[in-house]
Amino acid sequence: MQKIIFNDENAVGVIWFIPDDEFIPGKPCRGMIKERYPEGSTYEGQGEYDGENFFRQGYGIQEFSHSKMTGEDFGGPMNSKIYKFVGINQF
Repeated sequence: MQKIIFNDENAVGVIWFIPDDEFIPGKPCRGMIKERYPEGSTYEGQGEYDGENFFRQGYGIQEFSHSKMTGEDFGGPMNSKIYKFVGINQF
């Protein structure tokens, strides 16, 4: 497996992608991905490349410890803290 590194650990966007098969730019494939979002959360788990963009797709962990989001953003009580989502993402 080849690890494709896109950004450093503190960058926003795809940090790395490990394809299940050979990675060919423009050709869809699945693999493992780590991504950082603008609000500070990170996702690590199964992902998909559609030939242009990367997506969370499948089982993974989204870590919200360093995020600016709160439970309120997800319909929870005011001033509640969210830490982690573990499960299946389907987008």
